[in-house]
Amino acid sequence: AERAVFAVALLEEAGERSAALEILRTACAHPSATVQARACAALGRVGTADDAPRLAEALSAPAAAVREAALRALLRLDAAGLDDALRACTTDAAPRLRALACAGLLRAPTAAVPDGDEVERWAGALGAMVAAGDADDRAAAAWAIGELDLDRAALQPGFRALLDDPEAAVRVAAVQAAGRIGDPALMPTLVAALADRAAAAAALAALAAAAAALVAAASDA
Repeated sequence: AERAVFAVALLEEAGERSAALEILRTACAHPSATVQARACAALGRVGTADDAPRLAEALSAPAAAVREAALRALLRLDAAGLDDALRACTTDAAPRLRALACAGLLRAPTAAVPDGDEVERWAGALGAMVAAGDADDRAAAAWAIGELDLDRAALQPGFRALLDDPEAAVRVAAVQAAGRIGDPALMPTLVAALADRAAAAAALAALAAAAAALVAAASDA
């Protein structure tokens, strides 16, 4: 399996060469879940809209890592049928899949969210995970918000509470999400997180990325 994973990485570097793409597509059905996940992730970066059906099939894989990689790839490709895939994943057993699906349905404007009632539904579902008693649900919600740069959700009080969550894994996920979002309103919170031994490394990385973005913006001005 390790050699197969290495081969997938090499094929991804090959980019859009047709032979490499075909092998990557075949690897999505490899017996190893690790290889499947890597292949799906690679297709999300170098594949085409034609890969959407194959990735949609991977959403039924037994391994949560494969399903997550497939959904992330579909979101990257923004292919036809994405709304159906997202809706199906809102009831997945894996918290990260559920959170990512809800966050994906909240990205606006999208065909997946045709009206205000739908927005309220998925915002409520994601908000329920943010406030859940299960730490895995809270961490998954924070991760998904950052994964899709869902800034309007991140500015909700519920998300801010995750930055002070009693569980270290949740705080780390929330700090990482705040860093990806890059909203200036969240910067003081990231500075405060430097005093949190569990989240300090994530906070430092987020602040460094924010500083680099400011330098780049100043250079372009």
